[in-house]
Amino acid sequence: MALGVSLSKFFAEPETSAVGLVRASARQKLTSTWSPVSIEALAPLDGSGMLEPVMITMAPGGRSGKYPAALGGEKFALIFEGEVTLTLGEKVYVLRHGDAITFTPANEHQWDNTGAGPAQVMIVTRRVLP
Repeated sequence: MALGVSLSKFFAEPETSAVGLVRASARQKLTSTWSPVSIEALAPLDGSGMLEPVMITMAPGGRSGKYPAALGGEKFALIFEGEVTLTLGEKVYVLRHGDAITFTPANEHQWDNTGAGPAQVMIVTRRVLP
């Protein structure tokens, strides 16, 4: 510590202090014209972060896409409200309020609101770098 800095601090990665604040009242929203679904961005959409969190709200019968898709990197999802079905390739998972799941979409996947009421799912995707 001749310079007042430990060896581990000297070689450590520099700290980043980027903060992405999105107020609930200022979330960017997308609404589907073909399914009763709305998507809200929970982080700035500037592409600077490694995480892409969104809140998906589905009315009964709503789904995440017209067709299953295999998009993005590793995903974490938490069911905030309702009951949803996640289809991952050939496997089907019925998830309810409080359930959480992580997966890497090697297979096509799709979310469906199979419950009688609205469903709300927070999905966090870790971006894949080119």
